[in-house]
Amino acid sequence: MRTTRLHGLAALLLALALTACGKDATEPSVPGNGDARMSARIDGQAWSASLALAAGGSQAGAVIAVSGSDQAQRTIAFAFINAGTGTYEIEPGAATNAVLSEGSAQWQAAPGQGTGTITITTLNAERIAGTFEFTAEPGSGGATGTRVVTQGTFDVEF
Repeated sequence: MRTTRLHGLAALLLALALTACGKDATEPSVPGNGDARMSARIDGQAWSASLALAAGGSQAGAVIAVSGSDQAQRTIAFAFINAGTGTYEIEPGAATNAVLSEGSAQWQAAPGQGTGTITITTLNAERIAGTFEFTAEPGSGGATGTRVVTQGTFDVEF
C-alpha cells in the first residue's frame, strides 16, 4: 500500500510538473512536437491543446504523464503507472490521477478525490494515444466547484 501511495504521489507530481511546462504556440501541431494532439470538453465546452507533451516511457512500471495546454493557460494533465494498453481508473488504491488547471486554479481527480478513466489504445517507445474523462474536485489556487472533463482524446509522441 505504501508503494501505491508513493507511485501515486510520483505520478501526481509529474503531472503537475508537465502542467507547468507550457510555451506559446499558435498551431495545434507544434514544430518539434510532432503531430501531437489533445482535445476534450471541459464542462461541456470544446477545448483543444496548442501544445501536448508526454513523459515517462513505454517500459512497464514507469510513470507516464501526458499534458496539453492552450493559449488561455488552461491545462489538462494526467499520469499513471504503465501496465500496458487498457483502461486505468482514478479510484482509491490506484496510482492514476488527472489535473485541470486554469491560470493558478487547479482541480484534481486522484484516489479519494474525484473519479475518471484513462484508456490507452496505443503505447510504444515513440507514441501514446487514447481517451480520457474525469470529474475533478477543487485543489488549489482558488479553485471552486466541481469540473467535468469528457470526450478527451490524445495522440502524443514521447
